[in-house]
Amino acid sequence: MKRFACQYCLNGSVGGTTCSLSVTDPCVADVNEAADACAGWCMAINPNHLTFSSCSLEPWDGSGPIVGDCSSNSSGCGTGRPPRSFRPRRTRSSNRTAAELSIAAQLEAASVCAFEVLALDLQRFGAPRVLVASARRAARDETRHARAMTRAAKRRGCTPPRVQAKARSAASLKTIARQNADEGCVRETFGAAVAVIQARTARDPALRRTMDRIARDELRHAAFSWRLHEWLLSQLPPTEGRRLAAVRRRALDAVDAELACAPTANPELGLPDGLALRALLRGMRAHLG
Repeated sequence: MKRFACQYCLNGSVGGTTCSLSVTDPCVADVNEAADACAGWCMAINPNHLTFSSCSLEPWDGSGPIVGDCSSNSSGCGTGRPPRSFRPRRTRSSNRTAAELSIAAQLEAASVCAFEVLALDLQRFGAPRVLVASARRAARDETRHARAMTRAAKRRGCTPPRVQAKARSAASLKTIARQNADEGCVRETFGAAVAVIQARTARDPALRRTMDRIARDELRHAAFSWRLHEWLLSQLPPTEGRRLAAVRRRALDAVDAELACAPTANPELGLPDGLALRALLRGMRAHLG
């Protein structure tokens, strides 16, 4: 089955010499799905689509820089734990902040489904009740977050599209552990740290209050990811610990590559620029070892 790659040209035309970014997404194999995924990637990487030039598809042969793979999502520095196959949809807005809030609302809404399925999987595999309850509480948190981001986007004239996300049940504890190492221990932990920065520095007072509530929840979700990680390690062979460490390293590399393409800072949202976010990630990498 043919797979496709997305090529994003933020400063010039495809095939020219001024393309500033080329990324592969080997997760999709259908051309229509690939086109939607490509648009979602473009919007996630460069929400200010008014400066976006073009996005094209080409067969993927496994070569070239890979920012996302089938074990990661395109959320960049977004919070939540959306299903790995989820791609936010591009929304029309002349306001960069509104467009970014729309992406955030979609990611938060998609995370509801992911946490609900995770809770069912944990219950099926006999996880402690406290972990199952934490996953269910996180799903409720993400519902509130999605509503808050949607309201914030609407106040700026942008209505986020409805999200129809699907998350697959995990076939094994190893699958849960590897997804959690990527999406929870790395992406969600990093997203929580960014949310804390937004809660402290967002120029808009209403957004600052909203992000304060979200940051508190996301820090709790990150802590849950690490508690889940410890329980999973106790259930799996000792060799799996090394594999999970490798998953975390790859996830850190993927986030670092995404941040290299991050747009300029957005003071209204309290979002730092890519250089500051990569510095934050380096500190996180040093802590994880």
